[in-house]
Amino acid sequence: MDLHRQLATFVFALVVTLACVGIFALLWAFQPSYFPRGALDAEAGQSEFRNGWYSSHLHVMGEPILRVEPGVRTYRFTWLRTDHHPVSIRIACANGKAHLVAVELDGAGGYGPGSIFRREDIALSASQFADVDHFVTQSGFFDMDSNERLLGHDGSRWIVESVTTKYRVVDRWSPTSGPVREIGLHFLSLAGWTFPEREMY
Repeated sequence: MDLHRQLATFVFALVVTLACVGIFALLWAFQPSYFPRGALDAEAGQSEFRNGWYSSHLHVMGEPILRVEPGVRTYRFTWLRTDHHPVSIRIACANGKAHLVAVELDGAGGYGPGSIFRREDIALSASQFADVDHFVTQSGFFDMDSNERLLGHDGSRWIVESVTTKYRVVDRWSPTSGPVREIGLHFLSLAGWTFPEREMY
């Protein structure tokens, strides 16, 4: 009897898991892709999976798809932590006017996005944006490979995009140092957002 009960529990869990996967696949199929094909991983399947995953959160945030536009410079940091709220911070300058848009969802980065928890739009001066430009350039961001094969089951994804005269994205798993982490922390500081140390992974 116990064996039948265990088997029934396993089958039920399997069905629920497959149903959830199917629902997410269906949702991803009808949402815009925020990243160019193949930009997130050299392996096509991995790149498409991440594109769907990351895009699902950015879509709920109401974020735009970043494209090259004359006279516009944009940087965006997206932070997807497995068990904590997804966060995105976009800093843009167009026609001499700069602003920062920070969005936090109430879902979890490794699961469903949820809905908008808080959103802030902060005006920046031209000199503040110039400092951001300088910080990103000096960090070594433009010399980095777009992705790496370091993966994990939990943790977080730190994704930094830039749009100047061309589009660029760098994606890292749970970085403890380096340009992507430095940029992410800097953008959080500019937004004035802080999180408990245990959530800074």
